[in-house]
Amino acid sequence: MKNVKKYWLIYLMMLPGFLYLVIFHFLPMYGIVIAFQDFQPFGGIEGIFIDPNWVGLKHFKAFFNSFYFERTLFNTLFINFLKLGLGFLASLVLALMINEVRNKRFKKFTQTVSYLPHFLSYVIIAGLIQFFLSPTSGPVNTIITYFGGQPIDFLGSELYFRSILIISHIWTTVGWGSIVYLAALSGISPELYESADLDGATRIQKMIHISIPTIAPIIVIMLILDMGKILDQGFEQVLLLYSPAVYEVGDIIDTYVYREGILNVNYTAGRVVNPGHDIECSWFVMEQANYAGDAALHAQAQKMFRQAIEAGWDKEYGGLLYFVDCLGKPTEAYEHDMKLWWPHNEILIASAMAYRDTKDEYYLEWFFKTLDYCREHFADPEYGEWYGYLRRDGLPTMPSTKGSTFKGPFHLPRMLAMVDQMLDQILSETAG
Repeated sequence: MKNVKKYWLIYLMMLPGFLYLVIFHFLPMYGIVIAFQDFQPFGGIEGIFIDPNWVGLKHFKAFFNSFYFERTLFNTLFINFLKLGLGFLASLVLALMINEVRNKRFKKFTQTVSYLPHFLSYVIIAGLIQFFLSPTSGPVNTIITYFGGQPIDFLGSELYFRSILIISHIWTTVGWGSIVYLAALSGISPELYESADLDGATRIQKMIHISIPTIAPIIVIMLILDMGKILDQGFEQVLLLYSPAVYEVGDIIDTYVYREGILNVNYTAGRVVNPGHDIECSWFVMEQANYAGDAALHAQAQKMFRQAIEAGWDKEYGGLLYFVDCLGKPTEAYEHDMKLWWPHNEILIASAMAYRDTKDEYYLEWFFKTLDYCREHFADPEYGEWYGYLRRDGLPTMPSTKGSTFKGPFHLPRMLAMVDQMLDQILSETAG
């Protein structure tokens, strides 16, 4: 208490930071109990504290058993380990390089410039990245096209997305991360360097044998502290830069939880279906029915097709919705009303096969209806390839993407080959 009275002004200066930690970091931790409840947003405080509906580990089990668990866990660990390793190394190297600069003005200028990105919000940084990498008007693609190359949709490409995340993370953190190392380097006794000079050591040798070993304890401490954030790095960065086109390589645990818990409120689990997969399954079953000569199984496959196409087809804008709720309620995934290329490929295969086998005009109508939609919306009028992802109104997503690295070269060629073969069979039967 004597120290408090003596240094009361210092404690007063500490008070705002202490209150910030208590109010915004410690008190909200009680909200973790929501993870063990069947939480209803409109239940208010009473639904959390007074009359909660406890469900134990239900939500954790659902996540661990979900299709997305392995993907999000791998992306989280892979991206964050690269950020940690490369960002940690970059900060250390920058500190060592700045420490070797003898021109004080240039040294201060370099430090200031390297610190600045840390004070920019990720909204601004994401805007800058989107501007520079825009496939239509970005400076990077302008240079590429100037030298005869084709524009690259960097943010919509699985090949480049992770690299963009890591490079932009290093750019924003390298300067700020070097401060501790610079402070440690400044505490090294000049006599050690003077002795090394007398022995004829070069700057690199002094760096390797004096600078790094001397600050090794600080390096280890900083590495341990960074390891504690391995599952909590870059949520805002990923959220502001990613899109459904790069979910496969960019969706991390934080963004998945955000979509499920905040955007989707996770109240439709078990009712959401993907009409494209249902239609794909329907022609799988048709082929098996034809192979086995099972008319009843073929009829069941036709029923699958009819139910999926009629439930999933967008009555207002045309095209097949990506997800629909069986009860007609709001769907779980926020990309539910997008139109993807591959489900429409499956409609063309399934409708052509059903018409070939039954000669029912119903399936022929769906074939041409889907074909007309694809020609009008998916086909690029300039280059001919299909766009992979459309908005509900049929316009390509921005930035536009054509398929993906593993599904793009598969669904479309398979559809073209199978439909061409079935149309030959239909025409041969008609001519015969």
